Amino acid sequence: MVTVTQRQHLWHAALVWIVVGIFLCARGLLWLLADPRYHPWLGVLLPLAALIGLVKGGTLLARAARRISARIGLLPERTPIWRLYSRSTYLIILGMMTLGLACRWAGAHWHFIGTVGFLYIAVGVSLISGSRAYWSASD
Repeated sequence: MVTVTQRQHLWHAALVWIVVGIFLCARGLLWLLADPRYHPWLGVLLPLAALIGLVKGGTLLARAARRISARIGLLPERTPIWRLYSRSTYLIILGMMTLGLACRWAGAHWHFIGTVGFLYIAVGVSLISGSRAYWSASD
């Protein structure tokens, strides 16, 4: 069983948020570009999505990251890598992934793909922005 230190848990948490954030931003941009109705508005929508993401990342997600960092600080010095998040956090992640897949399988997102792209960019930026709290906690 692979065990890691508390500091490594914090690094992994930050990297997970950054990688998922980059993926969501890239996917969101592709979907926003896939809908020609949004093309004239890209100069407004992209900065707006980034601003919403920065605000959400600096408030809600930073608070969540600090809470998770505090929980990691209570773990023994070396723990299995899967203890990165609590069970409830894993369930929330699973629920979000399931909801995204269900929308895709239903084909519903194609009717509002530009809106979904905008939301993906906002969430991606917020994850990247919120990951700073993990880096701060690992110092």
